[in-house]
Amino acid sequence: NLLSGESDREPFHEAARQVFRPIASEKGWEKISADGHLEVMLRSLALRNLGGYGDTATIGEASKRFELFRRQEKLDPDLRQTVYSLVAENGGEKEWEELLGIYNATDLHEERVRVLHAAGNCRKEAVLKTLLQFSLSENVRFQDTPIVLGSAASHSAGRPLAWEFLKENWKIFVERYHGGGIGLLSRLIGIPGGFTTKEQLEDAENFFQTHPVPGTERAVK
Repeated sequence: NLLSGESDREPFHEAARQVFRPIASEKGWEKISADGHLEVMLRSLALRNLGGYGDTATIGEASKRFELFRRQEKLDPDLRQTVYSLVAENGGEKEWEELLGIYNATDLHEERVRVLHAAGNCRKEAVLKTLLQFSLSENVRFQDTPIVLGSAASHSAGRPLAWEFLKENWKIFVERYHGGGIGLLSRLIGIPGGFTTKEQLEDAENFFQTHPVPGTERAVK
């Protein structure tokens, strides 16, 4: 977040790839019988981060596995979040439509959450705007909408869009989540936490000063 738009962003990404590459290389893409729960989590974590920091081989493998899954429905459930996220992150309208097809074809809430979380990683503005609008539709459960905004706000391309969307629909979100007891409104309030400029700070301060909600003071602070 701090390096968004800075010239040393790519050297940082290369340093991050050096951290995750040996782990991903050791674990590979295939689960083995000796793998425990932590090994399964480590594999997914390493591959997601290696691809997320721009490793082309990892991104390419995720794309191949996604296409195979769409044709033959073969994909390790423990790697679906990683694959979906890398595909969305490096894709556009086509990949969004394919992920939406998976979303609409399943009744499994866990799978739908994977798709929503992954789709927010897309870097294309038009797709993100479509996704954010979709998050308020009747096709998305109330408790899942913050997943979309949080995912979109996790990177520099989507954060300003998620913030504007939150402000534009503030009344809806307050009506939905205020007093719900599970912190969904506080999670949304955290969206501007990834911003880095004085102008963005002032915008957030001004918005929350003019849109106070009792009980959210700590999250705003």
